[in-house]
Amino acid sequence: MPIHRLTLARNSNRNTRTILLLNTTTTANPLTTILTTARTKLRVRTKTARLFLLPTGHELDVTDDSSFLSALASTPDATLLISEGEDYVGSVSPASVVGGVVINLAKNTYTDPQAIRQLTNSAALPGITMAVGQPDLHPGTKFPIGAVFVSKEWLHPPLIGSDIGCGMSYYRVSLPRTLLEGKAACQRVAETLRGLEGPWLGTREREAWLGGEGNATGIERFDQALGTIGAGNHFAEVQTVEEGVEVAGGEVVLLVHSGSRGFGGEVLGRFYSHDTEVARKNGCINVVEEPERAREYLELHDKACNWAHASRDLIALRLLQRLEPGGEWDCAEGLSAEEINLLRQKVAERKWVDIHHNNVVKALWPPQSNGGEEEQTEVYIHRKGAAPTTPSHPLLPLPGSRGAPTLLLKPLFTPENGYGRKHALSAAHGAGRAMSRAKASEKFKGRYEAGGVKKIAKRETKKGDRGNSDFIAGGGGGKGKKTVENGGWLVCDEKELVWEEAPGAYKDIETVAKDLVEAGVVDVVGRCIPRVTYKVRKE
Repeated sequence: MPIHRLTLARNSNRNTRTILLLNTTTTANPLTTILTTARTKLRVRTKTARLFLLPTGHELDVTDDSSFLSALASTPDATLLISEGEDYVGSVSPASVVGGVVINLAKNTYTDPQAIRQLTNSAALPGITMAVGQPDLHPGTKFPIGAVFVSKEWLHPPLIGSDIGCGMSYYRVSLPRTLLEGKAACQRVAETLRGLEGPWLGTREREAWLGGEGNATGIERFDQALGTIGAGNHFAEVQTVEEGVEVAGGEVVLLVHSGSRGFGGEVLGRFYSHDTEVARKNGCINVVEEPERAREYLELHDKACNWAHASRDLIALRLLQRLEPGGEWDCAEGLSAEEINLLRQKVAERKWVDIHHNNVVKALWPPQSNGGEEEQTEVYIHRKGAAPTTPSHPLLPLPGSRGAPTLLLKPLFTPENGYGRKHALSAAHGAGRAMSRAKASEKFKGRYEAGGVKKIAKRETKKGDRGNSDFIAGGGGGKGKKTVENGGWLVCDEKELVWEEAPGAYKDIETVAKDLVEAGVVDVVGRCIPRVTYKVRKE
């Protein structure tokens, strides 16, 4: 029976303390019990109470029972300091939190303190041995985005989140570069990107694209979303390769960023729910004690990843039909499974990068060079908004905002970075948000227009800005500022999404890349400029 002997003490005076025996199985609200005890025994005003866990001093989330219980799983006889709102008294040691080492790769890039708290709190989950915040680290609802977690014998579905299999794929486009030179040219290409919303063909054709009925989700509302981009920061972008990398087949490429749509959330909900016993374990799965539950999650997880992989290919097909008219990519209801398989093979031949950045993989740890003699054990690497830096992925995209370049990264495996150990075999997956969606919507409302194709022009970044450069729809620039044409056109019919995804809401991609290079994670080997960014049309 999980009974914890907790020592509760005042943060401001640790000589004032009491003992609490807490049964986490029978106690309905453990945090409420702790705060009630602190109020009655320690005379703490708990309305603004904060909890700190010794010996590290890292702060626990008092709004979430499940997060607190996960921390207790690693420290059953913990000492908790209760404050009345004041900061922790003493030296916080985030590099040695209970359960795992915490590393933050952001040195030049601004990082929200809330994201750091989420990173250190997550490192206290059962089995976590390492937590790495990438330079694009920013806060999530409970767990950070732009982070990697290495664990032994434990799976943590909430760390990956609901968009299982979200990732990016690059495709070559046989479109002459001249068709994307100049404002009018970009606008003409953007206007052709229609008919990309809604279900693709029929159920039979979608199942054939997935490789058979068994690969479909079995839930029609999810499978109808196959081949659609989705909301949030997802996009499809026509780019031109500007420097550094030779791309066979031309200098125009298509970058697709999308995930498993609603299916990933359905999978997460089976293992992590706020109103079931699952929440009391924070969705954690001990693979030794619960092998069947672990197997079930991994099977559904892999299915969601494969679904997302196939969906990105289908998004590419739908765009290639518009970008390369002439019949090569034509398809309609009634196609045979063999014909659809041939189409997918043709799309695969155009693909030169394909990664997931929201997933969990099993790996041998620590990574080492060929012939290394260090003993390795099996671990699970959880990535939430982090790209894999493994030998099987020799090139990675690092997209900025819709008005900034996508940098092309080459992962490094050197003795200095422990052959990937020091950054958990991962890199940033993008610029990362510099502000919340709500704040961006409020700040940029009225500065950008919605309703179809809009020109994006670059304005100089003000000194001291934390985010990316400001961009003005319609070709304008700030008074007295030099406007530099970046050639980008945005297709987005949802005004809130235009504001939430404004370039100024994101960190500067060059600074993010600088942190990765200085940490010895990657080399920057090229860059691509966005010409047409597709988000959504109301069709």
